[in-house]
Amino acid sequence: FRVILDNRQLANASGAWCVYYNFDQYLYERELPGGGTQGWGIFGRFGAADADVSPTQYFWSLGIGGKGLFEARPNDGFGLGFYNSITSDETVPAFIGLGNEWGVEAFYNVAITPWCLLTPDIQYIDGARADSDPAWVLGFRLKLIF
Repeated sequence: FRVILDNRQLANASGAWCVYYNFDQYLYERELPGGGTQGWGIFGRFGAADADVSPTQYFWSLGIGGKGLFEARPNDGFGLGFYNSITSDETVPAFIGLGNEWGVEAFYNVAITPWCLLTPDIQYIDGARADSDPAWVLGFRLKLIF
C-alpha cells in the first residue's frame, strides 16, 4: 500500500511469521456399492500472520459440505460456509478506508454427467472497503473432467 500511496519502496523485514491450518472431516460417510464414498461433514481454515508485515492479520472460515445428499443424485455436492478476514492495523492505515471483511457462500454442485458438473453459487460479501455497500454475488461454474 505504501508503494501506491507515496511511491516508496517497502522496507525489507526479517523474522516475520505466519501460520495456516486447513481441515475437513466427514461426520457421516457411507461406502458406495461400486466403490468410493458419499457423506457430509465440516471444513475450516484458520490463519494468523505477523501484523507488522501482512495486511491480513487473521483469517478464518467454517462450513459444512458433502457429496451425495440425495440417493437419486449420488454425484451431486453441496457446501455452505462463512469467512472472516481481519485486517492488520499496522500495515493497512485507516485513511485507506480498509477494514475487516466477512462473507457467506452457498453452492450446489449438479452432476449433469459424472464428467460434467454445473455449480450455481451465491455469496453475500460485506467487503473491506468502509465506503462500499455489502454485495450479493451470483455465479456459475462448469467443470469438465477428462
